[in-house]
Amino acid sequence: MSDDQVPEHVKHWYRRQSEITVIPTTGGGEFITIKGQSIQDIKTGWNDALVAITPDGEYYLLAEDRGNDLVLEHMLSQPFFQRISDSSIVNIKRIISVDIENRTVFFKDDSKIVEDEYWSDFIQKYENRSEL
Repeated sequence: MSDDQVPEHVKHWYRRQSEITVIPTTGGGEFITIKGQSIQDIKTGWNDALVAITPDGEYYLLAEDRGNDLVLEHMLSQPFFQRISDSSIVNIKRIISVDIENRTVFFKDDSKIVEDEYWSDFIQKYENRSEL
């Protein structure tokens, strides 16, 4: 591993984050979160991936472009998350109500419209939410 390619401002940014989604460098590849303040150093590892060094171990930091894809993939593997548009995923457990006629979901402080192509999957999961 090498740390000569990781600028200090990048290390500083990660250390300021309250929580960071990472993947342990050993084990089954599951996502976990660490506190930014626990990062002692950041180095480049295999294939130039950023690796956070903490007292508890080493973790791959997810690059923004690929990281978002991995996080979305992980979220959608959870039974209580459902895609409602090309750019939105909702937590079924946090929905307060659904306006079926207007295909709108309501949360405590927000609402979102479910796109047509995602409606049938969404409503099926929503109607079976007690099983989640």
